Amino acid sequence: MVQDFNKRLSEYRSVTCRTKPGLRITSEQQAVDFVEERGFVTFWPVQGLPTASLWSAVAGDRIVPDDHDDPAHITWEWNARHIRRPVLPPLI
Repeated sequence: MVQDFNKRLSEYRSVTCRTKPGLRITSEQQAVDFVEERGFVTFWPVQGLPTASLWSAVAGDRIVPDDHDDPAHITWEWNARHIRRPVLPPLI
């Protein structure tokens, strides 16, 4: 019973947090919509805090690499453009 609950919770999170393949964010407007839909997201995944993150919604459920040429680092540009505008609240 607990395993079934955990499986359903994991599936729900993969859809609402957009980490499931095919649901990931691929554009700046989708990122804005994602933040507005969720109400609160972090910029990076935070260990121990089960909340949506912009990084994971773009890159999937994987660690943040050190290399600066990772395609998911586009999130930095999106964040920089919107952090000064009221449409997208500052992301942590």
